Amino acid sequence: MADNADFQPAWSSPPGESIETRLKAQGISAHNFCEMLHASKAELERLMSGETGIDLPMAKRLNQILGGSIRFWLTREAQYREDIARADLRRDAELKTEWLRLIPVNDLTKHGWIKKKESKNDQIQECLDFFDVSSVTEWNTTYGTLARAAAFRTSPTFQSNDGAVAAWLRCGEIKAGGMQCNSWDPEKLRLRLNDLRQLSRRKFGSGVVMQMQEICSDCGVAFAMVEAPRGCRASGATRMLSESRAMLLLSYRHRTDDHFWFTFFHEAGHLLLHDQSALFVDSAELQTNDEEAEANRFSQDILIPVEFREELLALGKNFKTIIRFASKIGVSPGIVVGQLQHLGHLERNRLNYLKRSISIH
Repeated sequence: MADNADFQPAWSSPPGESIETRLKAQGISAHNFCEMLHASKAELERLMSGETGIDLPMAKRLNQILGGSIRFWLTREAQYREDIARADLRRDAELKTEWLRLIPVNDLTKHGWIKKKESKNDQIQECLDFFDVSSVTEWNTTYGTLARAAAFRTSPTFQSNDGAVAAWLRCGEIKAGGMQCNSWDPEKLRLRLNDLRQLSRRKFGSGVVMQMQEICSDCGVAFAMVEAPRGCRASGATRMLSESRAMLLLSYRHRTDDHFWFTFFHEAGHLLLHDQSALFVDSAELQTNDEEAEANRFSQDILIPVEFREELLALGKNFKTIIRFASKIGVSPGIVVGQLQHLGHLERNRLNYLKRSISIH
């Protein structure tokens, strides 16, 4: 025979159900019961629902009115509270397990952001520590909110993984938070955009990244590059980490120089043109809105200034002409090719060899 002491139902029955059963059996109306208890209708409703617990004085009154020992009513109350606590623990465990499935643990482990743990509970705690939160509830109100705010900006043609987006943003936040920066100065950033643009002429590598970071930090911008984990389709993001520090984050998602520099200046456009309290997470699949269109124009005008636009459109498809034009305006040939392709003046499969690869190593 099974031991009833091992039975732990997933449901809980408030003592009010036992009260209701005895009221019906004895033919006592709710109105009369209220008078016997010297309680209002609202107080009775709270007692019946379990919102109000049964203490010793109440157990004595129930014993006098409905029968059942004082111990019965106190035990009934204690069992109900134990059931509620057990159900809360079960829901908490289920919530944590479901949350852990959102987090790209393998990618975070692979890149050294977290450690792989043997037990599920230890892995959950490792991930909570990574996000610097004490609970899944706190994560939902911070990083979960950020991820969902970013997700609505993406295309409905693919599912965005909130956990992956949040993990990528957190990696960027950690990396950017460790950088030395001056105070945020948007006017200085505007003045140094051309210095950044000129770096596009150089072969991409750690030296270029370091120079970009030095220029950006001088303007109060922590520029970080973090490979996006699976499930995160972001190309770039910006947000203010504090009143005195901005973060500009790129993901290596598009690994050619035309995409890299266009995305960089697109994000710079968000910092300079738009609400600094907002988070911007951008992807090639973004739905077009006014802010994104404005950031696109800003980037385009930085890379190919307006005074050279007509000459750009008249270049044709000769690679030598494109190289000369790129040299003249001070950008890489790959940027010119990318702009011509974007504007429909060059097929997507033409002259891609002029684009430089962006290596993450």
